[in-house]
Amino acid sequence: MQTGNPYLAAYQQALDALMLDHSIDPYDKDDLDRATAALMRVIRRRGNTPAPQVPAQPPAQTADQLPKPRPYANFSASEATVAYLSTLPEKETKSAPEIVKILTENGYEFDTGKPEAALATALRRREKNFGDVVHVDRGQWGLRAWYTQREVTVFRQAERTKAGMDAARARGVRFGKPFKLNAEQAAEFKRLMDEGKKNSQLSKIFGLSGMGAAKYRERLKHWSPGDPYPPTKSEPSDEDAEPLVKLVKK
Repeated sequence: MQTGNPYLAAYQQALDALMLDHSIDPYDKDDLDRATAALMRVIRRRGNTPAPQVPAQPPAQTADQLPKPRPYANFSASEATVAYLSTLPEKETKSAPEIVKILTENGYEFDTGKPEAALATALRRREKNFGDVVHVDRGQWGLRAWYTQREVTVFRQAERTKAGMDAARARGVRFGKPFKLNAEQAAEFKRLMDEGKKNSQLSKIFGLSGMGAAKYRERLKHWSPGDPYPPTKSEPSDEDAEPLVKLVKK
């Protein structure tokens, strides 16, 4: 009798092989006859239905073979940033390069050769459109939920001030305390400097501090009367010079 059950079929084959063994002991033959009869009864009761197949278990994978987690794979760059910042302690800001490094290590793939610049642009757009991230200071980004409205206002005022100063510098505007010496005085300073006057002597003559005289000496080293004044390179100033614009204290 044939059976579709692989387990019963295996038992039947084993019994058949033993029954064909002519050297088998008579007592063993009786046991085999009883076993065969029992097997036939089991097969008839089961109606010759196949037993459920047990799926083969794949071999266990080592840590190196396991796929690396990619928690930000289906996010945009700005969405991934928000998700990452949400895992940090409150007010632990990160710069765009730091965020790019973390996202890349977690399997995120940027489709640009300059991911830091692209991420900074995406975050500025998200800050404007969604308002859930905020540019804090010096390229640092944080979650809007970490800060009060007053703090966010201070951040944005400081950013606008810095942008305005950068634009003004590009136009040639000079910030800081005005030069104490006019062009005529600078020419005289230059003449006395070339004659070998020391900073202590020059400071007394022109009413400068010792550090101020040293800075004028350095600044006028390559300047000559008739050249544009004040010089357009590194600008000398007195030690007590104060910026015209003060950034908000943190």
